[in-house]
Amino acid sequence: MHDSMIPHCSFCEHFVSTFYTDMVTEWGYCEEMFGDNVPTRKETDAVRDEVKGGNWDRLNELQEKGVLFVPTEIDCGSFVDIYPE
Repeated sequence: MHDSMIPHCSFCEHFVSTFYTDMVTEWGYCEEMFGDNVPTRKETDAVRDEVKGGNWDRLNELQEKGVLFVPTEIDCGSFVDIYPE
């Protein structure tokens, strides 16, 4: 399905979508990066609630640390297509 597309995190089985900001921007994390130390649903929900309340500081901090991010084109070598042929 994605033969002509560059791999994108949101099409990878390791990417976990956690919430959307502005109703269109998806945020999530890579399970492969964290192994057993992935953020809990309670933690990601708390960040989502802070952002909804207008506080973007925590989200920006987590993005800088590479914990939560907006999925983009990738070249990490761990990409596994969720839509295999």
